[in-house]
Amino acid sequence: MATSQQVMDILDATASAWKAGISVVPVKEDGSKRPDLQGWSQYQQRVATVEELRRWYGRSTKPIGRSALGWVTGKVSGNLECIDFDTVEALSDF
Repeated sequence: MATSQQVMDILDATASAWKAGISVVPVKEDGSKRPDLQGWSQYQQRVATVEELRRWYGRSTKPIGRSALGWVTGKVSGNLECIDFDTVEALSDF
């Protein structure tokens, strides 16, 4: 369960990514990193609207808020590329 500070951090990160032109989608809370919405592939072509972000990340969606966000990389996000490390050890090995 996310703490209120973690929820605020996710909301801030979501807003910052969106303002930077990064396509943001919610991810499942099961640790899988899979998008948590049907038809998410449309966000490979367009950035979510403010209304969509509010629906996905607003406090009314879940009592505890979301604990993660996903970036859609590639053309839609200004040709963004990303390397994701799941642990500090993996980063060190890299």
